[in-house]
Amino acid sequence: MSKIITNEKEKETAAARYAEWFSDPAKIPVSFRLGNEVYHGFGEGFSVTREPLPAGTQVGTPFDGLRRYRSLSDRGEKITAKHPSGITVTVMTAVYENYGTFEWAVYFRNEGTENSPVLSEVNAADLSFGGQDPCLHYFIGDDSEDRHAMKPESILLRPGISLEIQPFGGRPTNFMLPFFRLSTGEETAVISVGWSGQWRCRFDTVNAIRSVRMSAGQVNLHAYLTPGEEIRTPMMTFLFADCRCDCEAGEDRVINLWRRFLIDCNMRLINGGLGYTRKCVTQPMQIR
Repeated sequence: MSKIITNEKEKETAAARYAEWFSDPAKIPVSFRLGNEVYHGFGEGFSVTREPLPAGTQVGTPFDGLRRYRSLSDRGEKITAKHPSGITVTVMTAVYENYGTFEWAVYFRNEGTENSPVLSEVNAADLSFGGQDPCLHYFIGDDSEDRHAMKPESILLRPGISLEIQPFGGRPTNFMLPFFRLSTGEETAVISVGWSGQWRCRFDTVNAIRSVRMSAGQVNLHAYLTPGEEIRTPMMTFLFADCRCDCEAGEDRVINLWRRFLIDCNMRLINGGLGYTRKCVTQPMQIR
């Protein structure tokens, strides 16, 4: 079977989405409440600077010259927004052009001399997808006593539906997995919430007819930052495919595009190659 690769239209779609979401600081798809004010992007009141990052940069990890993966990011960006309260918000991005994929994470740091206003309602991603007949594919997570564990599910996001998904007990794959496929029109976005804690992801068509609002972040963040303190959001990854995933051929293509990205850009090389498969077996019911 021939290797599935990202086609030119998928690369163009990803490039267009990145430009749409990140070219204008006021439209960057991040939202949060700081004190009594709610912000979406970094518009009036923020001082914004941008810094291009070299190829090979991963989100939050500058490239040190060592090739740890088959493929590296093509470019990245560091977007810094300073707020009068002393809070500095930094968005780190990485773009994988040949995979139709990009990702980002958001950092909040108190550079003032006093405790910051309370930071809450933080969404690492807060954005909308247009297109007809939106369909969401998601996955049940792991649970040793649930016969539906790891099972794929899907739902048509008709107008008026609001669906929030999150794992159980602070474990990122317990009962729900942080991977989604959202088909709108004739395209699919594969979405990943990269977080080792209690994430949440919401898909909302309550106030829309031909669009889906998607938001994601850490559950129940409500805190101030002391001087010098820094926190970060989950990492958001988006891959774009030129097909719907609610048919067999389209689903196979989308899955294999995502698998290719994970293997090439996320699996660390060991002695120049991919590591061999390890198997670990547990018997949780016998643990005392």
